Amino acid sequence: METHKNYLLDLDNAEKEIWQLLLQGTVNKKSSFHCPTLSTVGEQGVNLRTLILRQVIASTKSLIFFTDNRSKKALDIKFNDNVVLHIYDSRHKLQIQLYGKAVVEKYTKKAKTTWQNL
Repeated sequence: METHKNYLLDLDNAEKEIWQLLLQGTVNKKSSFHCPTLSTVGEQGVNLRTLILRQVIASTKSLIFFTDNRSKKALDIKFNDNVVLHIYDSRHKLQIQLYGKAVVEKYTKKAKTTWQNL
């Protein structure tokens, strides 16, 4: 097995490496992790869209991205907070799916701080 894939032999190391790749995706626009695909479910069914990963908080396993509160994405999340993030990285020959719950932050201290830091 190639050296860069050795982390895949151990689940704990694989998870750590994936979080590092996600972190790199917030600053490296050429990284596949910079533009993951988000899957949501709305009243009309499943929706997929590419988004820009803005922030990663590995300690809480949180991923931050922005959207207009009136967008289809935000409406879908309000309808059903279950989401899947999909990333394929050809450089590492790695495909991952992250399952989670999404929250639309609006008019909160966290949202205000995030916008001020842009």
